[in-house]
Amino acid sequence: MRRNYGSRGGWAVITILALWLAQIGWLGWRFAPEGRDLVQRLLAGQVGAAVRQQEPFFQGLTEIQEIIPASATYVFLDKYEAGKENEVRYLLYPRRHVLLPPHITPTPLFNRLIREQAAYLIVRGDMPPAAQYYLNNPSHPGFQSLLETSAGAVYRVRSQLLVRGYYD
Repeated sequence: MRRNYGSRGGWAVITILALWLAQIGWLGWRFAPEGRDLVQRLLAGQVGAAVRQQEPFFQGLTEIQEIIPASATYVFLDKYEAGKENEVRYLLYPRRHVLLPPHITPTPLFNRLIREQAAYLIVRGDMPPAAQYYLNNPSHPGFQSLLETSAGAVYRVRSQLLVRGYYD
């Protein structure tokens, strides 16, 4: 007595294949706008162009990238939130990166700038209240305001002109 397993197996294969094709069809319908954009980018030769290039934070970082040389050290004042610090570290690589909290007072900030021999300071968001006097003072010899971007304010630091001591 021989049973015919081929018809059951055939229906299983057809069912799985139909479900797979339905899934491919649904994904094609769901991502059609992105697919059109991808085809346009490929035809225009913009391979690798990402949507993040339209993000203001990313645009600000590309401006900063042009200012800070690859061999420089920079201090980044930011709260570790929303992955912004990781983006900065990634996009400004191979520059040496030092992260400090934004509420730091001038004394530890200046001491860290001197110790790390940082050439640049990037302040994202609000400036530390205690450091506003030193960073916004155009006559202060240790800081030179270079750029205001959506990624933050960039200052050129002359750490040799900063004196260790108490600024608070």
